[in-house]
Amino acid sequence: MSTEELTRFIHSVEHSYTLRKKLKACQNLEDLLELAREFSFTITLNDLRNYESAAHIDDWFKKSTISPFKVN
Repeated sequence: MSTEELTRFIHSVEHSYTLRKKLKACQNLEDLLELAREFSFTITLNDLRNYESAAHIDDWFKKSTISPFKVN
């Protein structure tokens, strides 16, 4: 599994009412992974953890940008 598969799953959730409705019914991560499998996505718990870490890192980089020096 790669991040592309998880990205495809997220894209599908964003564009499918049925999938969003089923996702809302998930009570834990195992339910979410089972739902992904039901729709032929091969997502693992590790993929979710890596995605979360990547999102935190990306968010940190966005928040910690240094403004350019003002040249007079």
